[in-house]
Amino acid sequence: FNIKSDKHLFDTIKKIGCDLNTYILLMNCNFVIKNDIISLTKQNIYNLHVGKLPEQRGAGITTWQFMAEMNYSAVTIHRVKASLDTGNIILQKKFSTRNLQKPIKFYKKAVIYEKVVIEKFLSGIIKNKKFKEIKQKEQESIYMPRIDTNTHSYINWLWSKYEILNFIKAFDEPFNGARTFLNKKKCTLTNAKLIKSSIKFHPYQSGIILRQNKDICFIAVNNGILIANIHFLSTQKPKSIIGKR
Repeated sequence: FNIKSDKHLFDTIKKIGCDLNTYILLMNCNFVIKNDIISLTKQNIYNLHVGKLPEQRGAGITTWQFMAEMNYSAVTIHRVKASLDTGNIILQKKFSTRNLQKPIKFYKKAVIYEKVVIEKFLSGIIKNKKFKEIKQKEQESIYMPRIDTNTHSYINWLWSKYEILNFIKAFDEPFNGARTFLNKKKCTLTNAKLIKSSIKFHPYQSGIILRQNKDICFIAVNNGILIANIHFLSTQKPKSIIGKR
């Protein structure tokens, strides 16, 4: 069964019982663990975090790292503290995210390393191995908040061509795509890439649709052309989008 809240977790631990030989590993936990739970577990509670600590704290790591063009990530198991993602690192396996074009590709790669780290964690428990703990360097910490596709995925067409490209990638599959408006109708852009252009478009031209090939549109951006799949969120679609902004 799934743990739904901190109270649900507290009650479950009390019901099952907990001693020094009990280990708790949190996965996909979306609520804050409070000190009463940490005390109840004899501080033997850990969290599986997809992200390299301490510079990839918080939720939505995948989206944030696509925006920032970070070419690495990690799967980390750390001790749980009342403050998010700050506990000592028990295990951490770094991996490259270079050339990954969509978050879905990131998740598929991360799953491989999750398995490696979890197996190592369980093996250490079975062998009664004492884990080497690494204290996080607070001066290197970066925390990013949870992000919501429906709220935060709107494109600013005054950004540079690379900033727009990375932003669209950040909200691609398995998310619904980066959002924008065309003729006051919401639409999403996915599968974006930049192509070479002999014309260096002025920032005022950024966002104008130059041509269309079925659901693929060619859009002027600062000093380049962006191509992407366009999908309208409403059933009413404009008859022609060429020359529209």
